[in-house]
Amino acid sequence: MKKSASIDNSYGGFTYECEWQGSLTQNLLFAIASGLAFYYSARIGHALLSFPPDYIAVFWPPNTIVLAALVFVHPRRWWIYFIAMLSAYLIAADNAGFSFQRTIIFFIANFTEVLFAATALRYFLREQPGFTRLREVAVFLVFVILASTFSASIAAIATLIEPEVSYWLAWRVWFLSDALAHLTLTPVLLIGILYIKNRDWIVSWKRYAEASLLIIGLIVVSLIVFGSKAGSQGNLPALVYTPLPLLLWAAVRFGPWGASSAVLFITVFSVWNAAQGRGPFTTMDPADNVFSLQLFLMVISLPLMILSALIQEHARTNAALHASETRLSTLISSIPDLIWLKDPEGVYLTCNSIFERLFGAKPEQIIGKTDHDFVDKDLADFFRQKDIEAMGAGESRINEEWVTFADNGHKVLLETIKTPMYDSEGKVTGVLGIARDITGRKHTEDELTARTKELEAEIEDRKHAEEKLLESETRYKNIFQNNHSVMLLIDPESARIIDANPAALSFYGYSHKEITEMKVSEINTLSKTEVHEEMERARKEQRWHFLFRHRLAGGSVKDVEVFSGPVKMHGRELLYSIIHDITDRKKAEDQVKASLAEKVVLLREIHHRVKNNFQVIMSLLKIQARHIQDESLRNIFKDSQNRIRSMALVHERLYRSGDLANIRSADFIKTLAGDLIQSYATQQEISLLTEVDDVSLPVDTAIPCGFIINELISNSLKHAFNKTGQGTVTISFHLSEDGAACELVVRDNGSGIPESIEISKVRSMGLSLVHSTVTRQLSGKIEISRTAGTEFRINFQFDHVENVNS
Repeated sequence: MKKSASIDNSYGGFTYECEWQGSLTQNLLFAIASGLAFYYSARIGHALLSFPPDYIAVFWPPNTIVLAALVFVHPRRWWIYFIAMLSAYLIAADNAGFSFQRTIIFFIANFTEVLFAATALRYFLREQPGFTRLREVAVFLVFVILASTFSASIAAIATLIEPEVSYWLAWRVWFLSDALAHLTLTPVLLIGILYIKNRDWIVSWKRYAEASLLIIGLIVVSLIVFGSKAGSQGNLPALVYTPLPLLLWAAVRFGPWGASSAVLFITVFSVWNAAQGRGPFTTMDPADNVFSLQLFLMVISLPLMILSALIQEHARTNAALHASETRLSTLISSIPDLIWLKDPEGVYLTCNSIFERLFGAKPEQIIGKTDHDFVDKDLADFFRQKDIEAMGAGESRINEEWVTFADNGHKVLLETIKTPMYDSEGKVTGVLGIARDITGRKHTEDELTARTKELEAEIEDRKHAEEKLLESETRYKNIFQNNHSVMLLIDPESARIIDANPAALSFYGYSHKEITEMKVSEINTLSKTEVHEEMERARKEQRWHFLFRHRLAGGSVKDVEVFSGPVKMHGRELLYSIIHDITDRKKAEDQVKASLAEKVVLLREIHHRVKNNFQVIMSLLKIQARHIQDESLRNIFKDSQNRIRSMALVHERLYRSGDLANIRSADFIKTLAGDLIQSYATQQEISLLTEVDDVSLPVDTAIPCGFIINELISNSLKHAFNKTGQGTVTISFHLSEDGAACELVVRDNGSGIPESIEISKVRSMGLSLVHSTVTRQLSGKIEISRTAGTEFRINFQFDHVENVNS
């Protein structure tokens, strides 16, 4: 009979993952269950002893059960499972009629086999095997199938002294029966335990449906191939290849567990039927039948195990590649510099979000295009020439180029690095571009260069004026000592002040001895580390302009503007700093900001009070209208209220908005029209439809538009729906494509304005006000359509309209 195993998470100096460390009671229950499974599987194995030699099973499953249990549990509990295995083994051997000698020999062989196999799996895999890697399969085949099973079978059969039994036949059947059980059943048990622990068995109903179809197919094919009686026409040797498509299906779609389960089903079904005299493996003598059946099952098991592991490794590789691509895409998108990749023909392959702003397009609109699709020919040819130079040189090339961002039209200077990209064979696959905005740095450099040139010119002038003096004494005296600007000479390594001119001594309030014993950090409000880091950053970036706060000897703090640059004196490279006191300028700037904030508050308050005054006027008109009996006079008051409401609404929107000079057209027009509908249509069922672009309107345009909308909607509500009492008023307000003109359309589906009325000659106040507002205030034109109601189409132009959604 067969075998045993061992494992530990601190065993032999290595760590083992995913093992179960249950309580003693739990292990006892699990060991009892394993012993029962061992016993009944041994009985099944003995039931298959219809082939000689009569004491070796064709397919021996008990050892696989113990092996799976030992791989699953902690080694400190293995003794429990060995006791359970021994008890089950003794009972099964007694039922099988084995002698005591044979029982002891077989148990020792099986115990050694399982112990060696479990220990080897634990040591070399360090985790519970899932047979999803070729390394797991290789370790399993070498140490479980070959080493442990081979050694145990050699030793067990060698101890038997039975001359009537062929040694090699007995060893072959023992070895192949154990190997076959390990190949087919052990993976099913180990992977099944992992599935239960990780809840991998919870899948979609489609997955279960596919598995059901596979099981049905296996049953049908197995019945056809292995269920036919010996000698019947259906019992053809060629049919043994029929299950292969289903086995491949299981390996490809359900991984190692599906492949092992399918092979196990075929194994059990074929062995059982062969033992009953059915199937293609009953046509030769019993020994050859056993050998052929075992080889067949092992030959189909090994490739499927390897194939399923390869498929899983390929899937993990693809997943890792996808994750790597996702991380790379995220990294590229998060970098603040412009990044893009082109193929050798200049076609864009990828770009990041900052680069999208350059062309004002989305990635899918850029990829597959060239520079000629986005910029003018000269600039596109320049880009292409730089790409070719980089690919031709075989190394990175740096150039500067002025570009204009399409998303907001701002122009920047870019420092562009173009690097050729190669495949594994050294062939150029494209060019990688990285561009950084250096506009600010360029301006600073230009300013510094200009200032440096001024200083150099001054130095040169003074040098020629005092030729008789030594060069160093002349430069020092005229540029440094006699300069009215505050100047310091600093050692960049130690940040110590080497020298200070009289203006600096006067400004800081220190004597020459005191200040030359100090470091820059002692007068700068920044810490020593911050000062050193700022100086290092400035040196690397070649940036020489700073804004600092310096502390004077008396304790007061001044805002200063510092211009620094390198200078060589006495063979040493030092830093000179020219300091300007900008404290008064900073205070003035702060006062201007505070004054501006006060004016904003004042302007907001003006809008609020204007709106309130309009509300008061409307209330007075409403009160006055209550005392007027004449309906026409009361309507005149009502019209006046609505006209004032349109102006009040403008000031209310300005007061509530962050922009005190412009209002949002969509909110303004919808609110105004809705108020008018509620004001007039108390006895009518009037619907309002709006199609309004969200445009930022200046106040001098919003008020005339409000007047026009007020008059036209009021006119429709008073005259268009008198017959039916219901209808629709539609307002549309759209900005032209170039943003230079607007179109306002007010239409109703009422009775329509008579043909005899011409708006330019009408005497009514409302339409006359509309005509004068459009032509005089907005310098626009108005068209009237009398088809299916009345439509007023007004077009006007102005310079500073802005589409909020653009």
